[in-house]
Amino acid sequence: MKTPEVMYRDATHDPEAAARADRSPELRADLLANGFMPIGLAEFRLSSQKPEAMPLTANLDLALLNDAAQNGEVDEVWTSLDQSSFAAIENSFGGPVVSIRTLMENGRVVETTMKPVRAPQIFPPSSSLPDGEDASSNLPMVLTLKLMQFGMGSLPLWAREDRPRAGYHVELVDTRNTGILWRRHQQHLQAVRQSDPARTRPHNLLTMYMAFNCRTMEIMEHYGKWGNRLGNGVFALFVLAIPLSMLLTFRWIDTVKTAAKALPLGDLLFLTPIFGMLVIAILTMILMGLVKTHITPRLPGPKLRPVTELLAEAQSRLRTEPFPAVQAPSRIVAQAPENTTRSPVRPPSAAWLGRNKPLMDRIITGLFMGTILGNTHGFALTTLGPLDILQRVGWNALLGAFSTFWMTSGVSFKNKVVTGALGGMGTTILLLFLPLEGWPRFFVSMILGGLVWVGIGWLTRRLK
Repeated sequence: MKTPEVMYRDATHDPEAAARADRSPELRADLLANGFMPIGLAEFRLSSQKPEAMPLTANLDLALLNDAAQNGEVDEVWTSLDQSSFAAIENSFGGPVVSIRTLMENGRVVETTMKPVRAPQIFPPSSSLPDGEDASSNLPMVLTLKLMQFGMGSLPLWAREDRPRAGYHVELVDTRNTGILWRRHQQHLQAVRQSDPARTRPHNLLTMYMAFNCRTMEIMEHYGKWGNRLGNGVFALFVLAIPLSMLLTFRWIDTVKTAAKALPLGDLLFLTPIFGMLVIAILTMILMGLVKTHITPRLPGPKLRPVTELLAEAQSRLRTEPFPAVQAPSRIVAQAPENTTRSPVRPPSAAWLGRNKPLMDRIITGLFMGTILGNTHGFALTTLGPLDILQRVGWNALLGAFSTFWMTSGVSFKNKVVTGALGGMGTTILLLFLPLEGWPRFFVSMILGGLVWVGIGWLTRRLK
């Protein structure tokens, strides 16, 4: 999907824009003390953004992103005393920072920015979990969330990342002193010029400052596109591995059944192909994380574009009339009733999962256990004696109790154990009478296990 275009406006004489750009009087005074001079206000707004009220949220990071998406950004643009660089006080997570940038004639950008206090905290992995008394005991879910976090990656500390292969050189300096930052930027610029001695024109026009954004959006779109392509490729390999694992499971059923009769814990042999699929899933998440954090950043960036071309693009996006006014999130919060519950905004899928997490746990556990129990017994009534059947039912009751305790969350310990034990017993008893073999037995036992676990779970919750 193509990134929406950013439109620009000279808001130098707009009092409301000036108020929005006044982010830190202290940093502003520091810029003046180091010889920087203000030249105007530059406003940025997404072209496809329609004015609308933003959702109520107590998450300050999310509110900041919502405000930027809806209202755009306004920067007070400063130029250095020698007009070799621009500076601006920009929003970041944990407080505003000063960013100094230089645009070389061939389109190469050198940026030196104060290191933000912290990375954004938008959707914590635990936000999709219920708040049950034993929610944290769901070890598979905790591990899955950790892997998902690694696979999806976290938002960067600073939105404009270092992309030297794209001609965008970013250095974050751990300081709050503008003088130190300015001296470090001059050293940074000198280091880049050793490999690229392109000249620099005076930084004294707002359109040139807007040209930085043209290049930034182009680079972000380029790496975002390739990151999505590579990530989708890794996910496609995972999807193709699923039917392969099921095929191996089907081919190994007879071998596993034969071995299960000779071993005390023979039923667990059926887990081998399933564990293989879990290993594939774990490797997929790790590979997706490596693609995002190590492979994509090393790809070549879009070709350098000269300043004249970037200026022409910025000029074409420049508009003279004001952008539509949008209600700010702070005003929405101020107008909220006193009894309004403010909680971080979650995606619809995460909210649905939070409400139905115990049910989904029982369905997944039932499908999992039904597959295991149903495909290691065969025609048990004709091959096992009464004591063997009782032993098998008792063993599967313990196995079901352990599996339910390990895989579910948001319900009490007693409910977990009772549901698992009854689910293991009930599924086993029903499957002893299942006159099917091969793929029909595989799918029917999986569905039957899911139904039994959900039904018993519903019953135990009503009787507790």
